[in-house]
Amino acid sequence: MTDFTLSTLDRGAPRTYIRYALTFACKADQSNAAVERLQKATKRLVSEIPMLAGVVTTSDQNNPNVAVTIELVNDFKATIAHLQNDHQKYADILRLGFAPRYISSASTTPLADDLIGDTNACCAIQGNLIDGGIILVIYLHHAVADIRGVATIIRLMSEGLPARELSEESLGSEAVAVSQARARLSSGTGIPGFLASARGIEERQQLVEGHAGLQSDRNTPVSEGGSPGTAAASTSAAILRFKLNTITAAAELINRRRRDRNNTEKVTPRDVLVAILWKAFVRAHWANGTQITARSSVSFPVDVRAHLVPALEPHWMGNAEATAVAIDDITMLRGSYDLTFIELIVNIIHDSANAVSTDLRTRSRIEMINESKSTPAPPETQLVIHDWTPVPRMSEQEMDLGLGLGRPDAIRRIGRSFGANEMVMLPEDHEGQAWDVQVEVRDGCMTRLQSDELLRAFLWSVAF
Repeated sequence: MTDFTLSTLDRGAPRTYIRYALTFACKADQSNAAVERLQKATKRLVSEIPMLAGVVTTSDQNNPNVAVTIELVNDFKATIAHLQNDHQKYADILRLGFAPRYISSASTTPLADDLIGDTNACCAIQGNLIDGGIILVIYLHHAVADIRGVATIIRLMSEGLPARELSEESLGSEAVAVSQARARLSSGTGIPGFLASARGIEERQQLVEGHAGLQSDRNTPVSEGGSPGTAAASTSAAILRFKLNTITAAAELINRRRRDRNNTEKVTPRDVLVAILWKAFVRAHWANGTQITARSSVSFPVDVRAHLVPALEPHWMGNAEATAVAIDDITMLRGSYDLTFIELIVNIIHDSANAVSTDLRTRSRIEMINESKSTPAPPETQLVIHDWTPVPRMSEQEMDLGLGLGRPDAIRRIGRSFGANEMVMLPEDHEGQAWDVQVEVRDGCMTRLQSDELLRAFLWSVAF
């Protein structure tokens, strides 16, 4: 048994799986070849990153580790599920915009959504064959990597290269190299942990008043089959298809205004989209007649690779994200989508991201986790936004996962449950000038969100 030691930031990662699904059109006479290519690509993947074939052990007192053997690497393969008889046709799901409820179920997923106990599989891949297509699912243990780990998996599987030969000796050398690389994110280098914990205490004090009216349960199971109407009644999932050029134009206008005020620091289209999503959530949740609290809060991930000293490479595999928290008055957020109001919220989003991305703040957070007897819980904000944009819609050769079927038609978060008050920003589709966001909220909130006429100006469509 060979052990890969993960980092302190890995220990602080969410105790869950990143659940990534890609959909491909596939004719019946292509399916056998596609399955064969998938297994070859999977072999190639674990030969390059053998820890993915192992099991992750997590505990509160120690950094997680991944245990791997040559036998686990050699035996690792994708699960193939044939769902033609009990599932929607691919053409129908395509027509319905790949709404999550049509693909999410226990039969389409290789593992439970969340971790069970302290020892869990590092990674699992499942190819779901349905009439006219393939739904390819990747589950990645969050202690192993953040969303850029999925990007690495997709890149390696799409290269079409043969698997490399591994031995016990080379596996041991790989474990030493990975453990040493991740050790960089286990040392606070003497920076006291209270710098991060003090900010966290301040945020928690501001968050307390914003929780009235929000229930605590975060997941609602999806019944088998994924057919219309099978999602449980309390939460819903939908895809909001934003106009990419509208979001980009808004960011450019805000940056022009900032330059006019001698502020040269640019905001990004991502900042604008987070602001619009937060505003849309607040307008839907605190609509007329609902209980209004004083403040609302949102959390979202911020990549810190480029801000560390020395910097990590952009696609370094591991956990190198911080969680930013933004807080603002409900009355401001419930206002219109006028660019002036959006800019004010964008400034809060941008400043919140900057506050957590510095090397000093990251080292302090590492020290805080090292000092803690238990893994610190993430901030409990009213809305959680996940950012999957680091996995871009690349050219078809770089995004086909070796299947030979071209680029995927859609990317979705899949699972056996829907979250409550969560949104996932999916990779931009520059070819279609669209930016999909997966929204998982309670039914009443979803109904009001979809009926927001002012929000519709930013959308191409809604798939529900």
